[in-house]
Amino acid sequence: MENEHLKLLNINQACERLNLGRWSVYKLINQNRLRTVKIGRRRLVTIGAIRAFIEDLEAEGGVSET
Repeated sequence: MENEHLKLLNINQACERLNLGRWSVYKLINQNRLRTVKIGRRRLVTIGAIRAFIEDLEAEGGVSET
């Protein structure tokens, strides 16, 4: 079974998961709100980093449950 926390997504895949554009995702990365790893020249986002970002949003009140 694949460990989801170790799965790496490229920026386009992260954009799809977060339903955000590339500019917004790079802005979050630059603000240190979305953690990334770098392998060579590639910047990748883990599933765990996306979950942590969403949890932070929920704690800030930025996500509403409907």
